[in-house]
Amino acid sequence: MVRVDKFLANRIDNASRSRIQAAADAGSILVNDIPVKSNYKVKPGDVVVVAMDYPKRELQIIPEDIPLDIVYEDDDLMVINK
Repeated sequence: MVRVDKFLANRIDNASRSRIQAAADAGSILVNDIPVKSNYKVKPGDVVVVAMDYPKRELQIIPEDIPLDIVYEDDDLMVINK
């Protein structure tokens, strides 16, 4: 038998054990419809359900100052020579 936090860390991509433990502390890990702590030992036949938010990512788009060979441009269209 293995702890539920280790069990989930091995099965959920990009989920650290600390995030999984925080989910358990918040009551977001259910085994057989019962909230469990992160040290719960998973048994054969247990049904494990997890509700976790994706971590927020800061997405910053930085424009590049590259020269463009603009062949034609108007209000609706731009033609750029590759």
